[in-house]
Amino acid sequence: MKIIERIQAFDVVRGFAVIFMVILHTGLHEWLGAQELEGGEQQADPVMGFLIFFLTIAGVYSTILVAVNSYMFYRRIESGKNTPTQLTYYGLFLGIFLIALNFVFRIFLSGDSGWLYFLVKNGNPTFSEPFWLVSSSALTILGLNSILVPLIMRILNSRLTSGLKNRQVYVILFWMGSLILLLTLPFRWMGAPVVDSLIDSHRYVLAWILGCFVYDNFPLFPFVAYACFGAILGIALARKEKPKYILEYTWFQTIFWFGVGFLGMYSLGGIHPGLIYETSRIALLEDFFRHITQLGVVFLFFSLALSIVDFAPHDRKIRRIKGFRFITRYGMISLTVYIFEAFFSGLITGLLNLIPAFHNWNASLMWVIVLGVVLAGLWGVAAKFWEKVGYKYSVEWWLIWIAGKFSGKKSEKYQMERISQQDSSKLAEPEKIS
Repeated sequence: MKIIERIQAFDVVRGFAVIFMVILHTGLHEWLGAQELEGGEQQADPVMGFLIFFLTIAGVYSTILVAVNSYMFYRRIESGKNTPTQLTYYGLFLGIFLIALNFVFRIFLSGDSGWLYFLVKNGNPTFSEPFWLVSSSALTILGLNSILVPLIMRILNSRLTSGLKNRQVYVILFWMGSLILLLTLPFRWMGAPVVDSLIDSHRYVLAWILGCFVYDNFPLFPFVAYACFGAILGIALARKEKPKYILEYTWFQTIFWFGVGFLGMYSLGGIHPGLIYETSRIALLEDFFRHITQLGVVFLFFSLALSIVDFAPHDRKIRRIKGFRFITRYGMISLTVYIFEAFFSGLITGLLNLIPAFHNWNASLMWVIVLGVVLAGLWGVAAKFWEKVGYKYSVEWWLIWIAGKFSGKKSEKYQMERISQQDSSKLAEPEKIS
């Protein structure tokens, strides 16, 4: 059966996001000044402010996940490889496993609360506070979107005349995403204090359920909006809409949301690191405008990557795919890197602190950023060698294998024939669109 073509832009954007994530998290977790900064006890460092802007970079992963899932949902149904039921069950099982993995991550490996992380960093294992178990992470929002998006796609496919081939799907998803953004601020203003009260009264299950919608840095409001806008992109690519129309859509999203978000943040005086974990109205308002601005940045990444790679002339596309190969490998193990990168940065920090010559080396943000760059490079080297065995036994490989066993869907993510197409001059010529 014909292999479904990869969208190279998704791999490129995901790869750059992983590199930046490693550097960002290393800065936040290993710099001695980060705790004081987040507590509002010192003036914000401009570099740290830049890093904090991308603290919720999970928006990139959420949008890519949904765009890819929507693309594959359309193409797999169209090609007859899977039924909507199989794809829905696959998303359900994958989402459940990701949510379960979030708790393992929070308890053992997170740079904020992980028992093993603090053990290797300073020899003092720290048990997770209730806040960290209740608050969501990138894994939570990826898991919830993995469940919700196939359900939305299935409903649209069954209710609309001609299913997802009906262009009304674009309008429905756009207004759905816009409505979620409009509701985000009032919902979070009302809901976040309630979550705080539930935590204080030790009702952690209820706190986690409500928190998935409105609490901390990765709630469904607004990230389901990211999902809706990403789904439009995925379906448009699957339908092989004209590149001109797709880029008009991505650039509109870029300019509009970045403009709205930037004006909002500017009116508030910029980013205040001490408000990151607060649930006051001003903190949530700043968080809202930061999310809106980041939505524009996410679509800027898509606009550039699609223009440079997927929509380039065929010969140039082949050369650029090869040129970006080191970057795209990161995207193949993005979940593995996310789960383990803090553990390794903490381990190196702990080892360096044992050497008298390196005493207080991480008081300087510059040296911490250097460590982040080195770690990102090492992950890239690991991905290069991992590719030779098809990324077997990575966290993604296991999740896909388990979800596939339960649902009957066979993923092509690590199918080497499909991966090798990226470096082949035999990559199919783009189809002409009438």
